Amino acid sequence: MNNIDWREERKFKVSLEISKLLTNELARNFKIKKYQVSSTYYDTIGFQFYDAKDDGDLMKFKIRKRTYSFDPNGFFEVKQKESHLNRKKRFKTLAQAWNFTLSQSDSHLNTICPGDICSVVYNRSSFKISNDCHISIDTGITYKSKTGRIIRPDNQMAIIELKGVNFPQWLIQKLSLLGFKQTSFSKYADAIERLEL
Repeated sequence: MNNIDWREERKFKVSLEISKLLTNELARNFKIKKYQVSSTYYDTIGFQFYDAKDDGDLMKFKIRKRTYSFDPNGFFEVKQKESHLNRKKRFKTLAQAWNFTLSQSDSHLNTICPGDICSVVYNRSSFKISNDCHISIDTGITYKSKTGRIIRPDNQMAIIELKGVNFPQWLIQKLSLLGFKQTSFSKYADAIERLEL
């Protein structure tokens, strides 16, 4: 399975109209890949992964089962964040993902394997800017609880994610000209709050 080593991620919350402008401009020079993403998020009994966003921990984790429209079988994934850097490790089973998380964490995580909490589904347009830089544009975000409750937070919102090691200066300038402001937006945390879990 492909793993993603430490890299920087910058997120921007923008209007759907602005995201379309960026998509159209990038599509003139870079190949666009469009697909649907579905992520089922797992957390401990005490929601320790969710709570970590507020407790000041330097190291944060998310465990999710991720599928794509082009890969319906998917995989389990651990997203590990330290300061402004992230990395992702993929696994065949939830148990493998959980054991890896326990081996990396220096906090007192609940030793019981986490359970599924909610799902997040969205449409993604992805561009490979260079070997060291990718940009994704996520729209149509939908949150689903285990009980079947569905919330679509904002059909006029898009999340732009800039991922990589070296970001081209022209791209940073372009985002600045479009008025993009960096945010720490988390789809999982937003789903927990809007679904009132």
